[in-house]
Amino acid sequence: MFGSNLLVAPMFDESPSRKVYLPPGAWIDYQTGKVYQGAQWHQITPGQIPVVLLVKDHSVLPHIKVAQSTSEMDWNNVELRVFSTDDSVVSGLFALPQGDLKRLELNGSTSGFALKTDPLAGKVKWQITRAPAK
Repeated sequence: MFGSNLLVAPMFDESPSRKVYLPPGAWIDYQTGKVYQGAQWHQITPGQIPVVLLVKDHSVLPHIKVAQSTSEMDWNNVELRVFSTDDSVVSGLFALPQGDLKRLELNGSTSGFALKTDPLAGKVKWQITRAPAK
């Protein structure tokens, strides 16, 4: 486990899949969008990158564009990638470079997700996308 919302299972050999035990709840494959039910074992084939990375249902993960160095990272434009099998409230954390940790909560609807409140009061342009769950 990497925190409480990410499960990382590296591929240790050249096999096409690996057996992974998932904690209770639904888990969404970060690369493929496939949904797995927890509290059981699954044989999982990784996506293009040879690692199994699963996100707990109803989570949001902040992303910024790739940069050549940390000094070039654009903290003013943040994508919030939602991992959810329905339109329930999703939550996650956002860590600022100065070390401040902000809680993110988004409400869902049939038209998409929106922040309940902006934890940075307009200092960041949030782009909200939904990772497809299959």
